[in-house]
Amino acid sequence: MHNGNLLAALSGSDGYEQSSQTITSELNAGDEVWLSSFNEHATVYGSEYSSFSAFQL
Repeated sequence: MHNGNLLAALSGSDGYEQSSQTITSELNAGDEVWLSSFNEHATVYGSEYSSFSAFQL
């Protein structure tokens, strides 16, 4: 998500799949970027199970 707008989507069936997504997006100072789940009963696992990284080009 970027300021509330969907940038990319991945899906799985039992919650234990592995997925990867690479995107580029133009960001401005104060913009917010985050991960989210469409299913209110599902979880985006953190800690050792997932990672998120960004860098400026």
